[in-house]
Amino acid sequence: IFVSEKGIPFENESSIFTENEYCKNDNDYFKLIRSCFGAHPVNLNDYFTSGNSKERRFASWSGGHFSRRDYGVILYSNCPGAKDIFFDISFKELDAFLVRTYSYLIDLIRLIDEDEELSQKTLRNKPIQYDEDPLRQLEILEKENVARYNNDYYKCVIEELKLIFGVTITNSDNLIKVNQYRKTIEPAIAELRSALQAMDLEEINSYEECNLYGSSLPHSVSSGFTELADSVFSNVFSYPIFLSSLIKHISSVVVVSGHETDEELYVLTKTAFYFLYNDQ
Repeated sequence: IFVSEKGIPFENESSIFTENEYCKNDNDYFKLIRSCFGAHPVNLNDYFTSGNSKERRFASWSGGHFSRRDYGVILYSNCPGAKDIFFDISFKELDAFLVRTYSYLIDLIRLIDEDEELSQKTLRNKPIQYDEDPLRQLEILEKENVARYNNDYYKCVIEELKLIFGVTITNSDNLIKVNQYRKTIEPAIAELRSALQAMDLEEINSYEECNLYGSSLPHSVSSGFTELADSVFSNVFSYPIFLSSLIKHISSVVVVSGHETDEELYVLTKTAFYFLYNDQ
């Protein structure tokens, strides 16, 4: 994706493993090392015998007491009389292979950073359309979020704001309070637009400030709100054990007739929480 050359890094290099007589390059030799020092017997035919041979090689337990170098295994043959192969490795060479291979990640990280920086610069220079209607602006921001970061946090904020500004409020007294709440939280839309335009990942403060009631809610009320939110956003049907506690709690601020949709009840609840938390 990030490198123009097609192929495997270092696939033509044979500079690290000095006793490589079985493989064409360092990468393949490292695969051979992994096979020989595996936890279970491995069919090593491809490395040590010809393809048409019936001979198979299997590795012993590994150790250092029979090795010329730092560590080794004995490769036994299934053919009687065939000599054992003593396969040795050097820790210094393994370290060198490790350093070369993983240092390549630095190059990849640099390329990824350069690609991201170029992408961000391009998107910063692409103006996000402005619409004075909150709901239409949120629909624009929803598409821009997908095109820019596709960030889950922004996605959730936009989804909830679309519900708050888009749901129909049936009771006229409730509508007055909901509109007050909408006016209070509306700056979050401009903040979202600014963050997406600048390609910044950050909390939307004006949104978070309108949701500071969580720790002050009684357990049954918080649980009832969770049940309601699951129904609205997750399409999860659950028996509403605590919903009555939630409705009782918000009834001092809004009118709940029992005929509201879950979406309308959710917005009424958010409105009531805001007024209760701010002692209005």
